[in-house]
Amino acid sequence: MHEKLKNYLSRPFPLFLSYRQGVVYFIVMILIFALLANILQPFGINNWHECHKGLILTGYVVLYFAIYPLLYLILSHFLPNHYKADNWTLEKEFRHLLIYIPVTAIISWIFTIWAIEEVDLSISSFFRIEYYNSIMGFTALPCFGFLVAKSINPAPANIRLSTNGTIHSDELPREMIINKIPLIVDDICYVESKANNIHCWVLHKGVLKEVTIRYTLRKLEHHLKEYSQFLRCQNSFIVNMHHVKNWDTEQEKMVLHMKCCNKSIPVTTGISEAIKEKLRKHFIFKEV
Repeated sequence: MHEKLKNYLSRPFPLFLSYRQGVVYFIVMILIFALLANILQPFGINNWHECHKGLILTGYVVLYFAIYPLLYLILSHFLPNHYKADNWTLEKEFRHLLIYIPVTAIISWIFTIWAIEEVDLSISSFFRIEYYNSIMGFTALPCFGFLVAKSINPAPANIRLSTNGTIHSDELPREMIINKIPLIVDDICYVESKANNIHCWVLHKGVLKEVTIRYTLRKLEHHLKEYSQFLRCQNSFIVNMHHVKNWDTEQEKMVLHMKCCNKSIPVTTGISEAIKEKLRKHFIFKEV
């Protein structure tokens, strides 16, 4: 369970502040929440001057959300290697939230004490402010979940590789032709190199077939480099992660277990940690 939780938290997660659409979405959401706060009138300041009240409510909402990017700017300045979009994960997002939540709780409390006469310095006022903070937080969370899932989740590269190695601007093709032999890319489970031949084990309509082609593994790896699911795990093997069931360690060496057959494929020791990381990101866990 601990291993699965660790692997789940290592899952890539978009750092929305590094995407233009993420920043725009963030600003629009602040404006919407500020409008809702002025309509719903929290804090019991109904008798205040309307202009003053609107400024306070808008300021509270802006402060609540603005602390997140402010912390990001400060912490990324001191920890530039940690705050990178290409290695941001769920675990890093949760850690950032663990800093953001208490800082926001204290600053928003201080702001309301300073700005609103009816709010005094007490434990009850603190929890009252946290009640409003919780409402905004639980409402904003699914909004950002929708943004990440629909808008800024990194899409696959739009590149098409022809059989002669030429790269074209298009979506990746489902089929490639190697020495006049067509192969459906998704059906390739793994490829083994023997002498000057490659043996492609292809799963088609539930049946595993061996396709032998006079070709080198190095050339095939070049053709498959734009397909992120393929891994060169050893000098003689390329595997398709979509067909890996799990992995294990035998005699201190990493071994991949395939879904389609009883084949166990060894992994070169020097790259085993990198392979483990890639498999975990695709929810392929160690065999228990």
